[in-house]
Amino acid sequence: MSKNDILFPELKTLASDNSLIGSLELITGGDVLKIMESSKFLAEWGQLYEVCPWGTVFQSPDYVKCWYQCFGDKHNPILVVARQESALTGVLPLAENIKGLGIAGAGGWSAYYHTWLATPTNGNTFIAAALDLIRQNYPNQDIFFKYLPPQTPTKWFQENQAWAKRSVIRLFTRPILNFSHPSVDKLLNKKQFKSNYNKFKRMGAVQFSTITDVDEFTAVLNTLANFHDFRKGYMFRTMPFRENPALKRYLFGLFKKGLLELNALRVNGELVAGATTIIGKNKCMHGAGINAHSPVYYRFGPSFLALNLVSLKLKAEGYDYLDLTPGGHKYKERHANAHEDIVELRITSKNKAFLLNNFFVLKEVVKEKLAKHSIDPRTLHQRFNKSLLDAATKAGHALGILKLFQKKVSEKPKFENLVYKFTPGSVYQNQSIPIDKNNIAHILSYAPNGTGICKWEFMQQAKSNFDHNSVAYSYAENGVLQFLIWHIASSAKQVNGSKQHHAEPLLMHLYCHSKAINRLPLFLVSVFDELCKEQSCTGMYLQGMNFSARLKKELRLEGKAVEEV
Repeated sequence: MSKNDILFPELKTLASDNSLIGSLELITGGDVLKIMESSKFLAEWGQLYEVCPWGTVFQSPDYVKCWYQCFGDKHNPILVVARQESALTGVLPLAENIKGLGIAGAGGWSAYYHTWLATPTNGNTFIAAALDLIRQNYPNQDIFFKYLPPQTPTKWFQENQAWAKRSVIRLFTRPILNFSHPSVDKLLNKKQFKSNYNKFKRMGAVQFSTITDVDEFTAVLNTLANFHDFRKGYMFRTMPFRENPALKRYLFGLFKKGLLELNALRVNGELVAGATTIIGKNKCMHGAGINAHSPVYYRFGPSFLALNLVSLKLKAEGYDYLDLTPGGHKYKERHANAHEDIVELRITSKNKAFLLNNFFVLKEVVKEKLAKHSIDPRTLHQRFNKSLLDAATKAGHALGILKLFQKKVSEKPKFENLVYKFTPGSVYQNQSIPIDKNNIAHILSYAPNGTGICKWEFMQQAKSNFDHNSVAYSYAENGVLQFLIWHIASSAKQVNGSKQHHAEPLLMHLYCHSKAINRLPLFLVSVFDELCKEQSCTGMYLQGMNFSARLKKELRLEGKAVEEV
C-alpha cells in the first residue's frame, strides 16, 4: 500500500455519528486537497458516483479534484464524507466564497449542477445530517445549490418543517435536445442552418472537427478565450479569461481527464467558432459551455452553426441527449425539443428565507405581466444594467475625469469631419512594422492612456465596426496595443457626410499609444502596404483623426503628404 492510500488519520476533521448513515467527517482547506491524493479514496468516491442515480459529472472525483486544484486557493474547499462500517456512503463537495452564492457546490458557477452523492437508500438522511454539520461550523453563511439535477432527493426539505422554513426554493426548466425525439431531424436541418452553412461554403473550405491534440487544444482555446472575452467585454464589461487566468488551466485539466470536448469550426483554416461540452453520465452531453465566435463573422451566425454541428455529431455517436442547461437564453430554446423541471435551493436563516421566498413570488408575477406584453425580462435586465453603466461613464466625463480633452460628452469633436489624404513617400521604402488583421487579442490589450475612451467603449466601437464589415489593422508590443485603425467597408464609406467617390481606401478611428507617436508614420505606411496587396491604390483617406500641427509637420518632413481634403 502506497502512502497515498492511507486515509490520513492526522487530518483535522470534525465528526458526528448517525445510526442510519454512520460516521460523518467535515474536512476543509488544504486537507481536502491532501485526501484527494489518495487513490483508494478516489476509487471509493468513483464507485459511489456510479451508483448514485442523481449524481452528475460535476460531482465525480475527477471533476471535483480538477476544480479544487485550479480554484481552491480562492474558494476554500469543504468536504463532508459519510462512512458506514468503513464503506463510503455519502460525499458532499462544497466551496466557500463563491461570488453571489456564498458556500455552494464544488465547481461554483462553472458546474451546471450542485448536489451530493449517496447510496440510493440514504439520499435524504445523508444530506440533512451533512448540512446540519455544515451549519454548526458555518452558522452565518448561506448554502447554495445552483440547480439540483433531476432525481435529486427533496423529501428532507419538503416534509421536514425545520428545513422547509430555512429553504428558498425556485423552480426552473432546463432545455434539452433529445436525439430520440421525432422532431430532432427537422430541428437539426432548419433553413437557417443550411443558409449559414452555405454562406461559409461560399467563402471557401469549411472544416468542423473535435480537437484531440494537446497543442492544438491550447491554440484553439486561446483564440476562443479572446472571442469570449471580447463578447463579454462589450456586453457586460467583464473579461472572464483575463480576469481569472485559472479558467484556462481548469478547462485544460478537464480535457486531459477526458471530461471535456472542444469542437472547432474553421473556414479556409481560420477559426471562426468553437464550443466546449462536458461528457456526462448515461449517454448525456452537457453543452453551452464556452460557445464563442469571431466577431468578424458574427452576421453569418457561426455560434449557431457550431452548436448545430456539435448536435449532429453527438446524434451520430449515439448520445441520448444534449443538455443545453438552464439560463433562459433564446438560442438554447430554439435548439431544444424537450424540457425538464429542476430546482434551485438556498439554505439560510428563517427570516431571510421568508423574505426571499416572498420576493421571488412577486418577481414571477412581474415576469408574467411582462410576458403578456411580449417583453423579455432577461433583455430588459441587460438593458437596465447597460444604462446604469453608461450613465456612470457619462457622469465620470461630466465630473471632469477626462479634463485632458476639456470637452463635454455631448459635444461632437470638431475634428470628426476632417479628412486627410495620406500619400506615402520614399523615406520608408523597404521599412515596415508587422501588421495584424482583425486581431482580437490586440483589441483586448487596449490601454486608454489619456484617450478619453474607456476600455468598454473602445470594445463597443470595435463591435460596431465589425458589424459593418470593417477591417481592423493593428500592432501590439509586449502585450499592449500600440496602433489600431479601421478600414471602412465600401458600402459604409462616408466623407464629410456623403458617399466617398474616391477609389482609395478610407480609414477611421485611429488609435495611437502615447508612447508610440513617433512611429505613427511607419505604422500608416505599413497599413498602406497591406492594403495595396488587396487593391490598387496610390494613397488612402484618413477621417476623424485629430492630427496636431506638430505631427502633420513631422509627417511632411519625413516625406509624407498629409493633405486636408
